[in-house]
Amino acid sequence: MALRQACGRYIAFLDCDDLWYPEKLEKQLALFSRRNDIKFVYSMIYMRFEKTSRKKIMKISHPYGDFFSYSLVNYKVPMLTSMMTRKELMELDEYFDERLSLAEEFELFMRFFYRYKVACVCEPLGEYRVHQTSSSNVKIDQWVDELTYILRKFERIIPDFNERYHRQIRVYSAKINYNRALCEMRKGDVIKARHYLRDVALVNYKLFIWYLISLLPKQFWNFIHRYRVVS
Repeated sequence: MALRQACGRYIAFLDCDDLWYPEKLEKQLALFSRRNDIKFVYSMIYMRFEKTSRKKIMKISHPYGDFFSYSLVNYKVPMLTSMMTRKELMELDEYFDERLSLAEEFELFMRFFYRYKVACVCEPLGEYRVHQTSSSNVKIDQWVDELTYILRKFERIIPDFNERYHRQIRVYSAKINYNRALCEMRKGDVIKARHYLRDVALVNYKLFIWYLISLLPKQFWNFIHRYRVVS
């Protein structure tokens, strides 16, 4: 609804409990002004953890080349500091996919990345507050369903998607399996979780390490994941 009513040249996003730094808009608009070919600008952010009040920078290594391909595997675009040109957004077939409630910005931004060039201001321009009850931390089963739905959608709407991005799809699908394993661990089904991880253990070293951790007593898995959320 808000996107349809927007009338400015650029679209930016801010949730009620997050924070923009005073120089955020100025630095992003300057980048748009210098590069007419750029249609989307984002930046690094700080993540502030609710439980400890600790602040940690979300490091971003912005790639050269195909940003869509890179983001299928290494998506690190905070909605908090994302800014896009309204004209190009209006040219998309749809805005936010209303069938999604957790991964809607990922799906929209990825369709935008497929068409247009992206740039990054490589310094923090905002703060994202991390809650233990954040949707991405709690509704992992729904997150898995939505990522799977997005993959199938891209197969339908992007020409030769499976052939052009088969390596990236392999990693994307492996991450879905990791999240499935996380769901099963929370339900207490270690055997099923281990099955999901075993299927993707050789995709990269991180997944191999998670598979090895799944072979240990469950408290090791719980401790590591609890540390990742609150640290």
